Amino acid sequence: MSYLHLLQSIRPNIRCLGYLLLPLLLTASLRESGATKQWDLLAFDRLLTLRPTEPIDRRMTIVTIDEADLNKQPNKSSISDQNLSKAINLIAAAKPAVIGVDIIRDGKIDPQLITAYQQHLNLIGLAKILPPDPLKPPSGLTADRIGFGDYEPDLDGAVRRATLAIFDDRSPKQNTYSFAFQVARVYLQQQQQKIQLTSSQLNLGSQVIYPLPVTDNSDQSKYFDVLVNYRHIYPTFPRLKLADVLEGKISNLQGQIVLIGYTATTKQDFVNTRVVPNPEINGNIYGVEYHGHIISQLITTTLDRRNFIQVLPFWGEYCWMLIWIASIGLVLKVITVKTTFQQLLLINIAYFGSILLSIYLLLMAGWWLSISFTFSTILIFYIPILISFYQRERSLIEIANQRHQAISETFNAIHYGPLQELSILSQSVKTQSISLPEIDRSLGKLNQQIRQIGDSLRSISAEEIESILVLGDGSQVDLNMPLNEIFYAVVDRAMYNHSYPNLTNLKTRIINFEQVSNEYKLGVDRKRQLCQFLEESIGNVGKYAEGATRLQLIGKVDGDLYRLSIEDNGQGQISSRVGEGTKEARRL
Repeated sequence: MSYLHLLQSIRPNIRCLGYLLLPLLLTASLRESGATKQWDLLAFDRLLTLRPTEPIDRRMTIVTIDEADLNKQPNKSSISDQNLSKAINLIAAAKPAVIGVDIIRDGKIDPQLITAYQQHLNLIGLAKILPPDPLKPPSGLTADRIGFGDYEPDLDGAVRRATLAIFDDRSPKQNTYSFAFQVARVYLQQQQQKIQLTSSQLNLGSQVIYPLPVTDNSDQSKYFDVLVNYRHIYPTFPRLKLADVLEGKISNLQGQIVLIGYTATTKQDFVNTRVVPNPEINGNIYGVEYHGHIISQLITTTLDRRNFIQVLPFWGEYCWMLIWIASIGLVLKVITVKTTFQQLLLINIAYFGSILLSIYLLLMAGWWLSISFTFSTILIFYIPILISFYQRERSLIEIANQRHQAISETFNAIHYGPLQELSILSQSVKTQSISLPEIDRSLGKLNQQIRQIGDSLRSISAEEIESILVLGDGSQVDLNMPLNEIFYAVVDRAMYNHSYPNLTNLKTRIINFEQVSNEYKLGVDRKRQLCQFLEESIGNVGKYAEGATRLQLIGKVDGDLYRLSIEDNGQGQISSRVGEGTKEARRL
């Protein structure tokens, strides 16, 4: 028995857990399938552009090789070894912290260039190691002074990641590092700052950076990828033309990072970022600038504690999701069925705007999480809960309306029946025109009427209460019947079930209610009011129309109007008190 009790106690919790896990599993499967990846990439780009503009990084200068410089070269397609070696020597004389040559020299090169490479130990060269068409590193440089410049764009062609290193589990000696990492390493070591990269983490000073989750390749190599934190400003770094360098027109480069690379459009060395606003090449940036952004990111994270954008761990995303799912309860507290569409729209805008704002603030703090995963999960929770909550509120209001209707029916039935009899009895007692046996009979009749009303109301179901009218004697009238038939039923019960003296002395009764063709426009509520008004009017004739011998009850169709009149020839009374009948007439 205790086992059964245990099952019964945990079954509701298991059901709630199922409601929680099912949407999470659904959205997680969508995310893992890659169906929502493109939305996340576009959102990532957009949020990066919405950040405050950062200043130009003046720790770095780019020596540009443009079309004019190429036209001065012997082959007019690339810089010559002699001019490149001369430029390196002139730049080195200005005592920069590190020189990065973003130019691939594959195969045999001029001895002057080899000498320049060997002479300047703070120089980093470029290689291409990934297919297609890998290129050997330049001669004259040791392995620790060479970095690869390969990068991988996303499916839409934009480059949002940077590969800092490729680790080989089978042969650690084959580990290779990127051009940007090698340049940043040399500079930070000169600044006596810690920079260490392993297959599991990157240490930049006191900060620890973890790689993007990437599936291992079939060749057992591990790629240490990070998100590129582009600066949303252009130009991003100070520039120096190659022609000025060769002429000796060099500004102060002491302690700086100097990158040498092509900015000639014929070289087609472009990187699509969709973040850096470069009007020169339709929003793209040059390859040397791409490496500059990564170098700047590594250095400023270490020295300036600039945020290094990382992906929120999966457990963090799910905790984040649960917080916003729990906050749905706060939203539901301010939403009722009386909430207008405009109010509901504003509430939803505020709720989802808060989620988007918090994602933006997280990005500003250096953390990125999937927008599509967040919104799809919350919507799967939010919409069904909102619908069920709305239906529950509607149900509660319907129950309240039914109770109000029942109370109103009870009051009206008592008012138009027993209270009228009690009024006559009270008047007779005041005038001493009634004997004790007659009082006893009247009280017995009142008791019977009240009980009949109670029995009649109890016999009506909640579904029928809106379409049933309970008269003063406890009888019921179906308001779905034609209006003229309802009026006849009301008159029949009101005329012959009350002991009003003025009604019993009538000699002439003219009763005629014409049929109404479009009475469906009235509705049961308006029919109920009309019937109560008619019953009250007949009761008033019986109580106040002294000496009346004629009563006329006419319902006549007059063009677009329906005229309902109650007329008698009694003397009547003048009173300043406003009774229920007058109030009901005014409401009508």
